[in-house]
Amino acid sequence: MVAFAAFGSLFVLTLYLQGVLGYAPLEAGVRTLPLPAGLAVGAALSLPLSARRGQKTPIVWGLWIVSSSFVVLAGTTADSGYGRCALFQLVIVVGSGLVGAAATESVRGAVPGQKTGLGSAINDATRQIGSALGVAVQGAIVTAVFTAQFSAAPRWRNAVPPPTC
Repeated sequence: MVAFAAFGSLFVLTLYLQGVLGYAPLEAGVRTLPLPAGLAVGAALSLPLSARRGQKTPIVWGLWIVSSSFVVLAGTTADSGYGRCALFQLVIVVGSGLVGAAATESVRGAVPGQKTGLGSAINDATRQIGSALGVAVQGAIVTAVFTAQFSAAPRWRNAVPPPTC
């Protein structure tokens, strides 16, 4: 679920940075630098928290933080500017870091030593499937909303052909 949320929103964020805020691809890429920084902070907090409180605590807190990031994203408008994007990025990746490190450790601890490779592969596969589905689903939602709003605008009503299947 975290990969679904994080990677799907990164796709949407890239569209927002380039299509709405008007940044060139390189400029938009530079503006995603809060992602690795926040992820490192979340992961660094996760392991000590897991050691003191168990692995469930950082996972629950991380999921709550990831969910909270979408409150920030939901309030984003064309006039919000980059500051709101940076805040969203920091919040979602701190939560992702908390969940990711604790969940990976949980998977590693749940399989016997000779099966750690299999556990790691399953963990990576679920992350990759979540990422792909996140981009696909969130991209489809953005496309549907954009197409509906764009074709409903009076000056564009006749300029946009109806969608065909």
